[in-house]
Amino acid sequence: MNMKRALKAAVVAVTTAAMCLTAAPNANANLPNNDSIHNPGNSGGVNCNGKDVECFKKVGDKVEVEYTLQFNNGVLSSDHGQTARGRAVAFPSVLEDVKLELVSVPAQGDIKDTPSGGVAVEQVNKEVPLKDATFGEITEEDDSEATEKPTEPTMGWTPDYSGGNVDPYVDTYVDEPGKFYATRLTAEELFKEVEHYRSLEGKTGQVDVISSHTTSNDTSVLYNISIGTMRRDMPYDVLVFGTAPRPGITTLKLKGTVTTKSEKAYLPIRVRDVFWKCSQEAAGAGSKEEGCLSLAEYPWGRIESPLPEYSLTDQDVTERVSRQHTKHGLNGASQCSVTTDLSVAEGREVLDRIGADVAARQSLGKQYAEQFTLNQALSVLYFVAGYGMKEDGCDQAGILVQKCDFTLEKQPDGSVVVIFNINNVTNVSIKESGYKIEQRPDGTWIITTTDGKPVTGNITLNYQVGGKQYSKVINITNNSSLSSGNQLSSGKGQAGEGSSVDGKCIASIVGLTAPLLLLIPLGILSQVQIPGFEHVHAQLNEAMRAINDEAQRTFGIHDADRSRRANSLAEQAQAAAAQAGPMIGAAAGALGAIAVALTLGDLAMRACGYEEQTSSYKIMKATGKEGSSKDQEKDPAAEPKE
Repeated sequence: MNMKRALKAAVVAVTTAAMCLTAAPNANANLPNNDSIHNPGNSGGVNCNGKDVECFKKVGDKVEVEYTLQFNNGVLSSDHGQTARGRAVAFPSVLEDVKLELVSVPAQGDIKDTPSGGVAVEQVNKEVPLKDATFGEITEEDDSEATEKPTEPTMGWTPDYSGGNVDPYVDTYVDEPGKFYATRLTAEELFKEVEHYRSLEGKTGQVDVISSHTTSNDTSVLYNISIGTMRRDMPYDVLVFGTAPRPGITTLKLKGTVTTKSEKAYLPIRVRDVFWKCSQEAAGAGSKEEGCLSLAEYPWGRIESPLPEYSLTDQDVTERVSRQHTKHGLNGASQCSVTTDLSVAEGREVLDRIGADVAARQSLGKQYAEQFTLNQALSVLYFVAGYGMKEDGCDQAGILVQKCDFTLEKQPDGSVVVIFNINNVTNVSIKESGYKIEQRPDGTWIITTTDGKPVTGNITLNYQVGGKQYSKVINITNNSSLSSGNQLSSGKGQAGEGSSVDGKCIASIVGLTAPLLLLIPLGILSQVQIPGFEHVHAQLNEAMRAINDEAQRTFGIHDADRSRRANSLAEQAQAAAAQAGPMIGAAAGALGAIAVALTLGDLAMRACGYEEQTSSYKIMKATGKEGSSKDQEKDPAAEPKE
């Protein structure tokens, strides 16, 4: 087979592999249900995630943040005789102007499947009122059930911390009218309650850490909610509410502002699923007064992992926590595994389903069903959220808030002013021809065109900070109002290269080449320095390793031991190479695939603005024919001489 036919066959292989990846079936489609326990939509229990990285101009600015919260509606029964209620959200107390918006709820009426295999929902898009609960003395007027004035002050929460429901249709499903709101428990009030109960035991002094076992008094709110250990110096407020008593997904948005106090901060959030077992469906989160049983009584029903660290000023804390950040959520908690965010995985908003936990942990739904022997009530049908899935009933995520490297201001004459918000910026330039950038007396930089026309299009801004090179592609259109140029990467270049490549470019490269490169043994691939990709080799290897595992899972052939062996081939290859020389024979079998990868890679690198990193440019340079991109365009047939 000649090279032309080999390339054609390789392209067919790429297309076929890509089609297989696209057409892979829903991974949740065949999860188990027994005769009496079902999980409509085969969804996980709870999910949260933060919006894209925010950008601010100077320390002291206020920044808006937004989190998405999703809950699968607990445990329900066909005879309405048993339910698991209560949802909780812990967010940093430093958030101001907090608002909760209800996006969607399970559709009313019979359970309806969606084409994607979930449960139908109804859009609501309505703000949920928040009521701050305070802990202290309850007067006769506050205690509606009091028959006479107590001789000693009664301590409790006002209003009732278990009140509130975010389902606007709850009155249709329960006898008691539901009140549409969520209860907010501030960290200050939570610490006050715990210190009160400790004083009854003869313990005095300030409490710096509270958890499920700080006090044995089971009327403690945090004991019953059991959302995690909280430190006084990293306080969290907690929202408590009930959701729709019918199967399906409830989606909310939590919004707020934060006043920045340093150039970077990471703001985590944690959500947990049900924490009360109740004998009847009702509005609200549930309470002991209603005869509900706290799931914190059971080890599997408690979340004692500390709430994530955060700080608006301490950069060491921020760096430590943000290293645990993933696109699906925040790692680092043994009892709060990251939930696969389907909106991220599928690239669109997903409201009818919740993904499974990324890592295998205990199944809250399975533990609940076994604890309360649901499978023995054969005449009753139970709907158990997360049943049959990896779901520990908890999820956590976060938002990185950071200062912009620079901001942009469009001028009336069509020029664009660049204002750097960081120090020690040098060697500022524009990569593309037809533009020029000059520093002004006030320290800002101005971009203009050589022909005097307005500045438009994609422009690559190059600059150095402390000797490291950075590149940022900015898009300027005629009708756009420019406000910021946020450097979305961490600002750290690859070791020994001093450059930083945009994550979207890496995604583009991997997206184009992954289906083909999957045909190459991973150990060999890691040893092949594909021309043009040297400066992102580590990033590509990391991405390819992740894709290797994911592809195996997608095709139903994943084997953890095999995956570990495949991912260790690189180390074995290095050891063999030291004794036997280059793996020429093994690499030769991958040459046809790599040739196509080079072509696809060149397209990706050019799209990302890295013409000088393409394989064709490298070859031209090596043979003394590098020239300019314009020269290459003028003579596309020109080939380097051997």
